[in-house]
Amino acid sequence: WTSEEYKAERLLPEMVELWVSHTDWYNDYAGTDYTPEELRQVFTERLATLHRWKQKAETQTIHEEIIGRITNYIQGHLFERLEIDDLVQMSRLSKCHFREVFKKITGENSAGYIQRLRLEQIAHLLLSTELTLEQITAQRTYQTQKQPF
Repeated sequence: WTSEEYKAERLLPEMVELWVSHTDWYNDYAGTDYTPEELRQVFTERLATLHRWKQKAETQTIHEEIIGRITNYIQGHLFERLEIDDLVQMSRLSKCHFREVFKKITGENSAGYIQRLRLEQIAHLLLSTELTLEQITAQRTYQTQKQPF
């Protein structure tokens, strides 16, 4: 395998698929006769028991819970002033780690996430009510200034 194929940071499913792609080599080396599907099942079960992937799965779950709490808070306070430092403090992560984890979980940075939710809410109100844009933004105290997230 090349160093590019074997990266320490591979996720469990990626590592399983890497082994499956080398089923013939594995069978020759181990003296087995697994089909690719059988080898996929064997490695999925065996690798999942290793500390490395158990710890990654636990960390992923914790990050999802943290970001879930943050996104619930954002949705409940969507048209209030939302400061990155407050969100970071609520997450109990460093600012850099918060940004990285937030983007990994949501697929967006926090500012883009907030802006998208606000615009979606305004679009919904424009389509489902008789309110004008001016009335909606006045009611929602929509912040048009870009926030430094």
